[in-house]
Amino acid sequence: DAPVGGAVGLPFPADGGPPRVIYATSRGSVGPSDAPRALKRDSETLLVIAGDGSDAAQAAGVEAFPGADFAVRGAAGNKLKSVAEGEADVAILHCKTSAWDTCAPSAAILAAGGRVTDYFGAPLSYTGAVGNTLGVIASSARASKAHDAACATLRRDARALAVLERYGIRGSSHAADIARDLTGAPLAVATVAEAAGVAASTYQAPEAEAFRGALSAGCRLRVADTSVFLKRVKMRELPAAVKKATAQPQKLRRDVASFRVEAAFLSSDAAKGLAAIGVQVPTVLSATVDTPTDDPLDAASLLFLRDFSPDDGYRQSNLLAGDDLRATLKALARFHAHFSEAARRPRPDEKWRCGGHWQPAYQNAEQFESAVEAAWPRLLDNFRSVLEASPATRDLDLESIGGRVQRAAVAAGREAHPFAHDDCTDVEEWRTLIHGDLKAANVLVRGDDVALLDFQYVGDGLAATDLAHFLTASVAGSELLSEDGSLLDGALVDLYLAEFATLRDIDGDAFKQQFEVAVVDKARFVFSYLWPRIDASPAELERGSKIWNRNSYNKDINAATWLVARTSKALDAIS
Repeated sequence: DAPVGGAVGLPFPADGGPPRVIYATSRGSVGPSDAPRALKRDSETLLVIAGDGSDAAQAAGVEAFPGADFAVRGAAGNKLKSVAEGEADVAILHCKTSAWDTCAPSAAILAAGGRVTDYFGAPLSYTGAVGNTLGVIASSARASKAHDAACATLRRDARALAVLERYGIRGSSHAADIARDLTGAPLAVATVAEAAGVAASTYQAPEAEAFRGALSAGCRLRVADTSVFLKRVKMRELPAAVKKATAQPQKLRRDVASFRVEAAFLSSDAAKGLAAIGVQVPTVLSATVDTPTDDPLDAASLLFLRDFSPDDGYRQSNLLAGDDLRATLKALARFHAHFSEAARRPRPDEKWRCGGHWQPAYQNAEQFESAVEAAWPRLLDNFRSVLEASPATRDLDLESIGGRVQRAAVAAGREAHPFAHDDCTDVEEWRTLIHGDLKAANVLVRGDDVALLDFQYVGDGLAATDLAHFLTASVAGSELLSEDGSLLDGALVDLYLAEFATLRDIDGDAFKQQFEVAVVDKARFVFSYLWPRIDASPAELERGSKIWNRNSYNKDINAATWLVARTSKALDAIS
């Protein structure tokens, strides 16, 4: 529902030259038919153009670009053409333009690396009934960050939000780019009320309670005296998905499948049965899932989920520690013990055959051949001052760790993720359901009550593998590493095993050996891919220390130090 090509005729060019045509495909290049394009602006200050009307929402749009130069331009097509050719950086249109005003020039702007959205940051839709009634902001490539900031401002501006009132939306802020149906229209009050099971005439999606991830977005929908949580995916609207379609098409297909799996699991009887053991999950209240097989960019899903609101006492942590950590460990143990019984597990179409996004089947071959050993010298240089000072790592043979992990990678990957293979009868008794991506951002805690979120990679696996991921990804370094360099994870594993044993017998020694293997497997993934991707260093971890969606080894230097020390210990244990 986005323009793929367009042509804009200029019968009377401003330079007095002959008539010309600007033509473009949205994935190609833009150019005129018989005359040079306008010169790009030399000024570092952005130029915003708009009409001279008195529309309050349009005025708010102009003011959302503080410090920019401003000029009045007439005609919607002329304003958009100016952005496409670089004469202006931003064009703001009022809410009464038509689809034919914006479609063709939008293709030219997209071809030039720019963007076209409504006032709130959502792409314009050419298939639904909304059209351009929520305003238009077009920007050049160099104005991309300013465009994002302006839309964020308008999602909190009463003058802009007034255009949503006819949809029954009220409030001082609204995540208007997310609270949409899959046609691009703002969610109807009746749709939200039905999902929540209440009667209502209005609802709100507070901007502070929304998230925007690379491959999904979500927001809390407050309606009547309750709330539901919306998770929305529309692949073609997500720059990361569009990029992945070319660079990593198989991973994009896996991502699409993961949203289908999550919706199926959270709708399943297996998920609903977790309440009996005191583990909460966001079960599906209503779902629309479209995962076409021909083009993954056409995939879309809209999930209305049970909400765990701060109003009900639930809280989220940047890193897990203290009582919240221990409550989560116990919940994870009960989750694994519960699903150790085959009859309680979801059906094959409600889970992955093998859970966990870091498993070998989902990674490139280089991780198991050379990537760890190749990346380790740079990583060691980055972390050397910390590792040589810490009592946990200063006496280790740090230089050899990369090579040791590399040599163990294939075997550790096979042992940590056995259910990806047919010949796994030797560990069948250990089969359970694993979360597959449990990090602090996917945990909400209210006392001893724990809610686990985000089940895109739920599937069969070893409990020890899931636990190793959880401890490396979610936990504050102070819970893993003492000031004297002692490794503290053993007590956490013992706590987990004690809780597991309240529901099902378990061989603790065998479990701990599986855990050692799983730590090495996780180190393979971190050292070969995750740390090189961000060029990890103490400074980089400090920079990302408040980024909630980062795993602990990417934002807590003590957790990173523990991982290196614990990997060395695990290598010794499995050698």
